[in-house]
Order: sequence, then C-alpha cells, then structure tokens
Amino acid sequence: MPKKNASECRWLHGWHHSRRHQPVYWSKKKIQRHIARLFRGRWIPDPTYQHGAILGDREYYLPHPDEARTIIRNSHLDAQDYARFRFDCEDFAYVLKSHFCQAAYRKKRRQFAYCFGIIWGEELWTGRAAAAHAMNWMITCDGDFLLVEPQSAEIRPLQPATTGDRRVYLLIA
Repeated sequence: MPKKNASECRWLHGWHHSRRHQPVYWSKKKIQRHIARLFRGRWIPDPTYQHGAILGDREYYLPHPDEARTIIRNSHLDAQDYARFRFDCEDFAYVLKSHFCQAAYRKKRRQFAYCFGIIWGEELWTGRAAAAHAMNWMITCDGDFLLVEPQSAEIRPLQPATTGDRRVYLLIA
C-alpha cells in the first residue's frame, strides 16, 4: 500500500523542529483496509462491526513516532498504580487515549484526531496465550501499526499471528 508522505516521515529527526514535515492524514476507509489486512483471521466474527474496527471520524492524523512517544511520556501513566476492578487495563487505555484527544485539541492547526485508539484482545502483546487485555494502538506516519502498553509506556509492533486462537474483540479510535 503506498504511504502518503512516508519518505518525509522517515527522514524526520526531531519532528517538532522540522519545517519540512507535512502532516500525514489517512481516511477512515484506508485505515479500515489497513487494519483488516493486519488482523485477518484474528477477529471474533460479529456482523455489527465493519472490519472489526469502530472508527468515529472520517480522517485521522498519523503522528511521527517521536511525537507519539512525547505524548505517552507526558501522560505519566507508567507511574500510576494498577488497581484491580478500579483502575485496571482498560482504564489505563482510556486515559492514554484521552491524552491524545487533548493533544489534538490543543494543536488547533491540525484538522483531525490522532490515529490512536483502544484495542481489546488476546495474545497481542506477547504472542503467547493470555487472558483478554486492553491496551492502545496507533498507526504512525510511515504506516506502522504499533501497540502501546499504557501501564508501562512500552511501544511494540503487533506480533505476527502464528496460532488460530488469537482474537481481537474490539478496536476503536
């Protein structure tokens, strides 16, 4: 799939200092196609969701990885304590998503929200059998789909599917 402005994204060093960087935007449909390819065979079948993803906006801004890391680092969620049933995995994911929403709101020159959301699934982080877990996801300006563990501020690529039992329950942006 061709990546709009990908070469500019890859060559950026210190995204916030560069005047050459052009924002990269993808349409909702392009993101859904990208996600559908990445998650083929992983969705729990449900006719309610198109491609298993719910994307509320018509277009999204794909951040440079350094820009995303800055927002994640400034959230300080990795310093928060896990509290079972009170502030657990999905709560961490909601709060980190809200930091990206606030960052988009503050950057008035941006036209659209960050391509950053919440995902629920099994085996996404480790590639091993595990209970369902909520975390965050993003697509960066070079088209990479990355997972973010909001409890530790770690960022990793999606693990390749090697078994038939990996399942994604819900992915929203």
